[in-house]
Amino acid sequence: MVDVVDNGRTKSKLPSQLISPTAFGTVVSAAVNCKQPFNVPANTTLNEKYDVIAAESIGMKHGKDFSLGYYGIGIGGSRSIGADANGLEGRKVYQHKATDQAAFYPIPFIIRPIDSDIDPAIRDNYRMRVVRKIGEITYVMYYLKKIGFQLFDPMVKIGTRDKSTGNETEYPYEYKKEDLSPTPYELLTTDSIPLSNTYANGTGKLDLSLNSSDLNEIRNVCTVLFNDVTKAAINEMYLVHGIETTFDGQIGSGGTVNYKELLSAVSSFTITEAWARDANANSTMPWGFWYGNSLPMLVAQDALF
Repeated sequence: MVDVVDNGRTKSKLPSQLISPTAFGTVVSAAVNCKQPFNVPANTTLNEKYDVIAAESIGMKHGKDFSLGYYGIGIGGSRSIGADANGLEGRKVYQHKATDQAAFYPIPFIIRPIDSDIDPAIRDNYRMRVVRKIGEITYVMYYLKKIGFQLFDPMVKIGTRDKSTGNETEYPYEYKKEDLSPTPYELLTTDSIPLSNTYANGTGKLDLSLNSSDLNEIRNVCTVLFNDVTKAAINEMYLVHGIETTFDGQIGSGGTVNYKELLSAVSSFTITEAWARDANANSTMPWGFWYGNSLPMLVAQDALF
């Protein structure tokens, strides 16, 4: 860990959150944007990890069929790096490689004995239904949840970042007639590009929030899987592209049920955090992800007005 002294205080330079796009997620996004066919190779889908419609999920697919509409959670995004001189714990956030296609330690949102599966109306909000035997009991688990788009509202905003704090203030950008007829400008420097602290943020907000019922289910998941409810502390999330389909899955008494499932489920973004969001200490868990891009402005700020 690298430390610097700031006004006589020791400050860690380790980030508290890391967002990692996946390499194959960028392939899926390109195929989606261009509405073109592409190959899904082996060992890139969550279907293979959980053996859910696995063989059908690889091979040639078409970008027009995919959407980024699902997310999962995990509990392996960071670890303790010991206590400091004051006896206070420090944590290190783990970063994914570009070729990682799943969370470090994913857990399901819901777990139920197969004879007490969730109602069809609730099941409609979940994907990646996994049947697994633990001890003498067969369970169903749901690893993916639908993203909320009620607050998406994508737009371009101009943000200015404070150099000392890293905080950013922003306002909606109003395009001008001149933006359709841009003129070139000369850089004053010759050896470097003068990046400013002003950015154009083109994003929409994805709602990944968890309510009290969600958190209660996650506590139950950790009780069943680990016999330890304190494990219900989320420090990973991952966003998933996939193709909507239906599947006949196992239910109690040897029967089957037809339900919505996700084909070719590809993790496109992973988010890891040093400090977990504890399902035992919160009644709700608001969580937003701004999907899009942030682009540096290379001209003086007053040129934006």
